[in-house]
Amino acid sequence: MKETELTWKMDVDFKAPTDTRACIVADMVVLPSSNLLVADFNNNSVKVIDVHTGHLFSYAQLPGDPRSLCLLPDDRAAVSLPFMRNIYIFDVSTAHINFLDSVDVERYCIGLAYMNDAFLAGFYEPQGAILALINIKGNVLKSVSSNNAGKTLFNCPFCIRVTTENNASSIYVSDFITRTITRLSEELKVLQWFQYSTQPGPGGLVPAGAGQLLASDCTGLWVLDTNTGERKKLLDVKHKDGNYCVAARVAFCPRLERVYINFRYLADRESDFINVYEIS
Repeated sequence: MKETELTWKMDVDFKAPTDTRACIVADMVVLPSSNLLVADFNNNSVKVIDVHTGHLFSYAQLPGDPRSLCLLPDDRAAVSLPFMRNIYIFDVSTAHINFLDSVDVERYCIGLAYMNDAFLAGFYEPQGAILALINIKGNVLKSVSSNNAGKTLFNCPFCIRVTTENNASSIYVSDFITRTITRLSEELKVLQWFQYSTQPGPGGLVPAGAGQLLASDCTGLWVLDTNTGERKKLLDVKHKDGNYCVAARVAFCPRLERVYINFRYLADRESDFINVYEIS
């Protein structure tokens, strides 16, 4: 992001003809085509939005309620289905979403990313949450749950993002219960740790280039400088009743210089629209 001022462009309605409930965004990511891939928690589906027209491009039903999305090579994507203990892999190269494979996992996978031909999975369990590197068969290769001092890192590792700068990859994990963003190396070693004061903490997270992260929380949208730890608020959002939202998800498209954000409010519990902002 060269600039950090946002200008509203439009609101996108992403309801599908088969939806029987109001839409709730669990996660969203920008595809290589620049279209937006959305996981709809309330309607058990994945949806692709044509960002040029603002209309729903394609959608497909899932056998369970989704949580996190990630992109894979060769125009593929994956979504976690925690209560099924499963990861679904599908093709997004055409107007029809085609399911290709599924990966069984042993725990509730709420966070998901892809790195070096393996999945990064944020597992939630009553006995403790972990971040794990798992292979395509669902086997855990390595995991981490605490730092060098023995402090527990995660409670709900929901949003996981991977960045590559200067030929080195970093893993960022947001946890809205512990109100933290944790940066780890490819070897799952803790490198940085950012504490939020808002409750709940960051729910959405996306790299924005040049050592910057966009993080959404219950009060709006922030940009975090990972080099200095400084935060700047880009967007302050309240419901018409004056209350802040209870959940927020964010995606960023560097090609179009757009930010996509969805807020869910306590008053109505859902929002059928994704707000589109341009960087100006």
